[in-house]
Amino acid sequence: MKMRPAIVVGLLLLAVSGGCDSAVSFDRDNEIVVEGYLVANRQFGQIRLSRTQPVENRYEYTPFAIRGADVQVRRMGASGEVEEAVQYSEDPDQPGLYIAEGVESVLPLSVYELLVSIPSTGELVSSRTTVPGAYTILDSGPDTVVYQSLQPPEVTVSRSVYPGRPAIFVFSTESLDPSVENLTPFYRDVVDPDDDFDEEELEDYLINESPLLNEEGYDAISEDVLKIKVPWLAFAFYGRNVLRSNALDDNLYDFIRSQSVQQGGSTFAPGEIPNIIDHVDGGTGIFGSYSVVESLVYVQRPAGLGAK
Repeated sequence: MKMRPAIVVGLLLLAVSGGCDSAVSFDRDNEIVVEGYLVANRQFGQIRLSRTQPVENRYEYTPFAIRGADVQVRRMGASGEVEEAVQYSEDPDQPGLYIAEGVESVLPLSVYELLVSIPSTGELVSSRTTVPGAYTILDSGPDTVVYQSLQPPEVTVSRSVYPGRPAIFVFSTESLDPSVENLTPFYRDVVDPDDDFDEEELEDYLINESPLLNEEGYDAISEDVLKIKVPWLAFAFYGRNVLRSNALDDNLYDFIRSQSVQQGGSTFAPGEIPNIIDHVDGGTGIFGSYSVVESLVYVQRPAGLGAK
């Protein structure tokens, strides 16, 4: 999976402002929306701040972006002390976007706290995440595979550790060579069944993501080693594809599983759909973390099968 901020924020804003019922009723008009991700062993990611908007409105980010906020991410010690503080500054060219100052890296298995204050209104928002343990690719398999051959791509990885539970993953593929000529047969029929092709439709298939998977969804080679088998349906395009396995923190896990319910993946009646689980105090949104490994594979067109 490669995180897609605009999609996540758009779905979130529609979900929280739509007034879905739950055991407790919340007034979410003009509420602060947070979106930020920390990735193990990478530099601190961007933080986006905006406000909810009425569900009947056409979604627009810029008019609802929050300017002039004070944003900080702090690494917390075992006794609750602050061990490191990373200050964020607002991007002058992109409203509501805050960028970390410095080049520090996110430490795996550490607890980070997001603190946001809005001086103009006195509002305060906070959230915490525990970063999943880092893991590595032990065997990325062959560099080139023939589409629909008997042996699909496989990636062997070490296990990611998370405090108190087994690791939970989302797996994804991302095409680096998207074009209508490179669409695999299944997706060619989906995208362009009548040869009436719209270039913008390709963007919906650049990244394909799996559902949430726990370690039982992988083949355990040993206590410390997992093998990921990638189904052919994950590949929308021939050519170069990036394979990613993402181990999620509790915040992302809860957000994704509750978001899937909001999008209709449940048997709840309309008035019974629970709210998204967001772990943000004083607002809503997502401040989460994950650990990722990735590899590159070339998906080759089978012999004799030319472009449509």
